[in-house]
Amino acid sequence: MSDLPARLQKLRVRDLLLLEYIAQSGSLQRVAERLHVTQPAVTMALQALEDAFGAALVQRGRRGVTLTTLGESVLRRVTVGRKELAQAYALASNPAAPHLRLGSSPIASLRLLPAALAKLYRQASHEEIRISVTESAVPALWEMLNQGDLDAIVCPMPNAAQLDLTGPGMRVETVGAERMVLVASRARALGGAHTDMATLAAQRWILPPKGSLAYPVLAEWFAQSGLPPPLPTITSASFQTSLAIAAKVGMVTLAPESVARDLADALDLEVIETENEWRQTPLVLAYRVTSECQDIIAMLRSGFASNTSE
Repeated sequence: MSDLPARLQKLRVRDLLLLEYIAQSGSLQRVAERLHVTQPAVTMALQALEDAFGAALVQRGRRGVTLTTLGESVLRRVTVGRKELAQAYALASNPAAPHLRLGSSPIASLRLLPAALAKLYRQASHEEIRISVTESAVPALWEMLNQGDLDAIVCPMPNAAQLDLTGPGMRVETVGAERMVLVASRARALGGAHTDMATLAAQRWILPPKGSLAYPVLAEWFAQSGLPPPLPTITSASFQTSLAIAAKVGMVTLAPESVARDLADALDLEVIETENEWRQTPLVLAYRVTSECQDIIAMLRSGFASNTSE
């Protein structure tokens, strides 16, 4: 038995597009032109949509029409549903080659994600799975997942100020952890068991953008010694780029510990030990509940689960 009320079952995909078009144009006339119908037809379709939901979704004003608060909430869910319908159609058109839209933060892209995908492809050696990887900052990844533009993401959890980005209807599983460390060229001779924080603050730094999750952690780390965070000489969102520049130019940067130690010998870098300890950053796999039944999501989860058990 369907879990949709009968009045919702009568709606068509075009009816659900009304809210999206109204939000974009603010005019029923322009919506009618976009749908190639008359404005009275749009008005009738909108009335049927509001009757189906049992509430006002649009409000009229002198400057046109806008969505109500409820209308905006419904639009977010409907937009995700439309995008999932498009994905379902793409899968039906080529069921032998499922497509996964996967998002990753820089800290997860270096080691955790490649290891999980290697296991996924070993499991799915008989299938032609296509994966599109989008690397971006953590808030942007959660927003794309919420809007239905990504099927799954692997990254740190948002900080306390961004927790609402996770939204309802999400599955979140911890799949790893990473510790950030400070790194410099061995030629700078900054290493030691208790490197002086004031000396570190005075160095030339390569830092991630302030919008990244790593930057506030760095600020907190310096605050433990009563110092403001260092100002960046170079700003880079790529840990690999930062490490390569630090090695060649002789600057200080921060990077995931696993990657920094992997590249230390090749780039002649050293991890700087200090009196202040960096905390572990949990990394999570997140996806919408509606994607849980997909085989490709199950294989992705299995790849990360195997990775964390080793």
